[in-house]
Amino acid sequence: MLGNIIFVLKRDVVQVYVTAPEGRLTKPYQELKGYRKTKELKSGETQSVTITIPTESLSSFDTGKAAFIMEPGDYLLRMGSSSRDTETVGVIRLDREAAVRQVRNEFRPDRELKTWEAPARKQEAVSAPIFTLAAVECVTIDGACRTKECDKVNAERFRKVNPAGQATLIDVKEGKVSMEEFVSSLDDGTLLRLITGNANESAYRVPTRMLRKVKPIKAPSSSGSTTSLFTKSLGIPNWLVTDGPAGLHLPLCGATCYPVGMVLAQTWDDEACEAMGVGIGKELEYYRYSIILGPGMNIHRDPLCGRNFEYYSEDPLLSGKMAAATARGVQTIPGTGVSVKHFACNNQEADRCESNSTVSERALREIYLKGFEICVREAAPKTVMTSYNSINGIHTSSNYELLTEVLRGSGDLRDWS
Repeated sequence: MLGNIIFVLKRDVVQVYVTAPEGRLTKPYQELKGYRKTKELKSGETQSVTITIPTESLSSFDTGKAAFIMEPGDYLLRMGSSSRDTETVGVIRLDREAAVRQVRNEFRPDRELKTWEAPARKQEAVSAPIFTLAAVECVTIDGACRTKECDKVNAERFRKVNPAGQATLIDVKEGKVSMEEFVSSLDDGTLLRLITGNANESAYRVPTRMLRKVKPIKAPSSSGSTTSLFTKSLGIPNWLVTDGPAGLHLPLCGATCYPVGMVLAQTWDDEACEAMGVGIGKELEYYRYSIILGPGMNIHRDPLCGRNFEYYSEDPLLSGKMAAATARGVQTIPGTGVSVKHFACNNQEADRCESNSTVSERALREIYLKGFEICVREAAPKTVMTSYNSINGIHTSSNYELLTEVLRGSGDLRDWS
């Protein structure tokens, strides 16, 4: 009697880590710089994958120079299926220091910090191909906006705009007027209500500009929305937002429950996250909602944080890639978007409005903000939700350095351009 033949299928994750040379700046032993999940492989089957690592990702932040720099020496490329099982497969040898991104100093700590330095690493005997890299080949991206050209760009941003008298937002969509011309035609009372949502809003009337009939969007009650005061008069629709991030939070309505962020990150599967995002986007469209409040993507700093289940990982690269994939999926559905949260440093859930995270600029830029940066660069999320805590003594919702200088950027040359 012949037995059944069983084929065992397995998907693996190829992970690439980099050990940067020790120099003026303390470095970890190794950092995740790229990964790729294989297809389903039968026993003995192989697959070749390509993992691209931007040179900029090999840099470290030098607070004194307000720049991301690569220090000279050997960058060990390690490959494996986990951080505990890696093998050096190549070496990038940099001849001298290279500045790969020039920014400006932000986020001064509100008190003196004691920094801990890791013990010196033992010298490793490495037998792997060596690839030379000249510092002159590394292009510096200037996000500091210190040049005359940047001053010209900033001046252009604040130029006087002629208001478009009787324009509506529909005119903007149809290309008849610019958004700047439309916004400049609105009075302060309207602008104030547009940015504060509909919570306990007072009645406010403006002259009607609309020549067609429209009505505010109606949908099941959920987390909130923008104002609907100006739908019929100015053609500005109200946006409905619902909590997430593991599916729509619509009481008494059917919605798909997806795995939480921490579980998704354990899959290392960008395609699965993007497919989940598409599903969320379709349900947003069905219920006439515009925004899901998610994905959540703060760093797992403490196992006691009450939101860790929503967040992906203690690794900023993995968090950023997972969130970017989810955001891309949601936003493939027209009219829908994500609100990545909580920006930034939400390290505890209890008393989060009163908590203050004192963090060095280097730790912020390399760890706490890096995942958000990856998501913003790769997915262009529609909105970002600030956290409830303060960073270095300033609440995030009113932190100019965080929301304008870094997130939105100054001029055309932005920190996160």
